Amino acid sequence: MLMRKTIRVALILLTLSMADASCLVWAQLALAEVVGRFSVSTMGAVLPEGWKPLTFKKIPTQTKYEVITESGVTMVKAISEASASGLTKAVRIDLKEFPIVRWRWKVENLLQKSDATRKDREDYPARRYTTFEYDPDKVSVGKTLKYKAGQALF
Repeated sequence: MLMRKTIRVALILLTLSMADASCLVWAQLALAEVVGRFSVSTMGAVLPEGWKPLTFKKIPTQTKYEVITESGVTMVKAISEASASGLTKAVRIDLKEFPIVRWRWKVENLLQKSDATRKDREDYPARRYTTFEYDPDKVSVGKTLKYKAGQALF
C-alpha cells in the first residue's frame, strides 16, 4: 500500500493585481489529480469552491478575490493594495503516484522597488506553498516547537 500524505496547498498572494490560476494539477505522465480547476468555478464567486481564505493577524487589510473570465479563461483575480492574504485547500495526494505539481498564473503591475533580500522591501507579487502533514510523535522536540510556533503565528 502506498503511503499517503496530506498536502495543504496554500496560495499566498501578496501585492497581486491579477492571478491567472486556472488550474493546479499534480501530475505524472497522462495521469493527473486535479486540485483546483478554477476554470469551472462560478463567475462572480468570491472564492473558488473548496478553497478557504488565509489571513494574517498583523496585516489589517486582506487581498480581495473574485472568479472572473478574461480572454476566454476563467480564473481567480486577486487585488491587493497594501494588503496580504492567501487561499488554501487541504487535499490528500499520493506523492508516489503524483509527484509533480503544475500551476500557472499571470501577474500584472510588479513593484519596482521590491527586494526579497531586504526586510523593509520584501514583497512578492505571488507565491505558492505546498506543506505536508507529519506525525508529531516522529519528530524531534525542536521541530515540534517550531511547528507549534508557526501555528500560533499563522
